[in-house]
Amino acid sequence: MSNYAYHPEVKNLASRIINDCPVPDEYSDFFFRDGIYCEFNPANNDFVCCWCFDSEQQYFWIGEGKYWTKYENIEADNIAQHLLSTIPSLSTSAESTEGYGMITETLFKIKTDQSSHPVN
Repeated sequence: MSNYAYHPEVKNLASRIINDCPVPDEYSDFFFRDGIYCEFNPANNDFVCCWCFDSEQQYFWIGEGKYWTKYENIEADNIAQHLLSTIPSLSTSAESTEGYGMITETLFKIKTDQSSHPVN
């Protein structure tokens, strides 16, 4: 399992998801599971998705249940915009997103910057 420190409210769920989700056929369990990260909605602790980036093949995998979707040549901005619309109720407190997922934490920072510096 990754070294990411999940919030105590979602830590056990993240561990269970990472250990129990199916792995795409082209990967060994250890290799793929070691790179899985989970994202949660900090407003209610709901699971949003999990993801894994294969840096060797340049594949970005997103899992939202039993199945994984593979993306090739994905743009980070596209992922961020998708997840920003998925979690519209991000809190206004930076502490509230800590431990709810690496992408979630980054999205909060983006959303905070956007509200601090609106584009006209």
